[in-house]
Amino acid sequence: MVLPTFTAVGANVTEHAHQPTGQVEHFPKTPSPKGVSDQLGQIRDTLSSEFPQASAVTLDFDGALHAHIDVRDGHDIPIVEARLAGMCGGIFSKVRHGASPNHPFQHRISMVIER
Repeated sequence: MVLPTFTAVGANVTEHAHQPTGQVEHFPKTPSPKGVSDQLGQIRDTLSSEFPQASAVTLDFDGALHAHIDVRDGHDIPIVEARLAGMCGGIFSKVRHGASPNHPFQHRISMVIER
């Protein structure tokens, strides 16, 4: 990629036209950042592997990114909530629990993901 040469306002253009030009260095290639889908998949996979007792791990976005962990046994709720606090550098906040929609015998632990 060759960048254009700019001259100062009022400068004599012909005097710059005959000056030798130097080597132009290219910008170093940086590794591309992970795509959003890759980052979300990594969060979902981390939660799934950390909580194998979960019947479902889902993510949704409604102005804020939320994660939901559904469990069958109500005794798992305090265990999941306690472990979330220190996971992934503390990105999970506003943890709450309640019933899973359309699944009367399951419990849902929901949280906001702060990244």
